[in-house]
Amino acid sequence: MRVLGLMFVLVLTLALSGCGATGKSGVRLAGARATDSATSADCAHVVLQALTQVASRIYGQAGEGRTIAAARSRIEHSQALRDAVEQGDRAGVQRVLPGLIKGQIVRVHIRHGKHTLASYGTRSALAPASGQLRNAAGRAVGRYELAVQGQEGFRKTIAGLTDTTVRVQAVSGSGGGAGKTAKVDNGGLTRSFRARAFPAGRLRVSLQLKGAPPVAMCGVTTAQTSANAIGVVGERIYAAERSGPRVVAVARHVASFAPLVQAVAAGNALATRAAIDALFGAHLHIVRVRATRGDQLVADVGGADVLAPVSVPLRDPAGHTFGAAQISLQDDKGYIALAHRFTGAQVLLRSGARQVMGTLDPGPRGVPRSGPVLDGDTNYQAYSFTGEAFPAGALRISLLTPSE
Repeated sequence: MRVLGLMFVLVLTLALSGCGATGKSGVRLAGARATDSATSADCAHVVLQALTQVASRIYGQAGEGRTIAAARSRIEHSQALRDAVEQGDRAGVQRVLPGLIKGQIVRVHIRHGKHTLASYGTRSALAPASGQLRNAAGRAVGRYELAVQGQEGFRKTIAGLTDTTVRVQAVSGSGGGAGKTAKVDNGGLTRSFRARAFPAGRLRVSLQLKGAPPVAMCGVTTAQTSANAIGVVGERIYAAERSGPRVVAVARHVASFAPLVQAVAAGNALATRAAIDALFGAHLHIVRVRATRGDQLVADVGGADVLAPVSVPLRDPAGHTFGAAQISLQDDKGYIALAHRFTGAQVLLRSGARQVMGTLDPGPRGVPRSGPVLDGDTNYQAYSFTGEAFPAGALRISLLTPSE
């Protein structure tokens, strides 16, 4: 399962057009029919509020999610780091720290008393966490402050998921205006929430709609409009797993990976499996590879419940296509966890009438493309769209937002 590292690789370029039901990314709004309220101010306010809530949840993951929890644990439990801090050994701290970064920590300060022993990272960061470093006897010997999300990376992630103009700005005082929707000089709507800078200081994160919401996003009720906006975020998360910048880069690497190309060209199953294992070991976040030579299956390695497959042509030195490597960078469980944490919605994956996986088990029997659905005593508003299972086949993905 690949979830959070997930978030910080998920700098999406999948913007949905603000003036129609189908955007540049090819994501099409499922479900809700157009209504007279589609271009109303009420719809825009509801959509912006829902998107801002998503952005706030993602910020919360940066400060309290699994990635930062893992980073804190590594820092706090490193015996070598604690010993060096206790001794005030600046060189020792700087020697140990790089091995604790793990590609996750973007800023960290290590302190002993009033002295800073190490300072890693230069990017402006947000959602800091801090704690004490204790020796084997439990006595505090130092402190740390760290962050796993840079401000610019966070801004791009939110902009891509919400198709809004996002600003992250330092503020003084109470950072007034957070949590309120207001018009700005160009007539657009903006809404904001408060955040924290690294290592200290207040920030205001503002989302501004680029124009009127797409007609299909505006439901017949406020609850459905909100569910549509949240559902579109879930659809963009899926789209990024299939065509985002990270996927494009990994596909390019696979296409040029000589051990795989040569093994598949020879129809050598053992060598192909070894090449696939090497791809897994390269930390590319690939979860499954299915290699074929013409119509012949050479090898299929990876998890059983996988989605968003991408076909990578394999070519000989003359440029002739002889086969393909079908790859996926996300499994069902990882997508569900990511979409649920980012949106707060219940997430269901179904193949026909069979529920493959979901945050509700077994979940309601019937889920519409858009509209109300009852599960037990809980009323939800649904947003459903069609994805693809690995290696093929329709996968119905539904996000259920509780009705207030």
